[in-house]
Amino acid sequence: MTVTLTPEIETLIAENVGSGLYRSPDEVVREAFRLFKENETLRREIAIGAEQLKHGQYKDYESVDELIEDIRTRGQARLTAQP
Repeated sequence: MTVTLTPEIETLIAENVGSGLYRSPDEVVREAFRLFKENETLRREIAIGAEQLKHGQYKDYESVDELIEDIRTRGQARLTAQP
C-alpha cells in the first residue's frame, strides 16, 4: 500500500517524533489510526444514544451525584464481568 501525505501531515509527524513523544513515524501513524477507530466507535455510540433518547429510552436522575453513582456502579459491574 502506498499513501501520499500532505506536507502539513509530514511536518506534524516529524514534530511529534522530534518532541520525543513518539519513537518513529510509524508509531505516530499507528496512534492516529487507533484514535480514528476510537472516534468512529464513539460516533456509533452517540448515534445509538440519540436514537434511544428519541424513543424515550432513558432514565431521569434527581442529581448529578445520582448519575455519577449509577455510572460508577455500571462501570464496576462491567469490569467484574470481563474475562
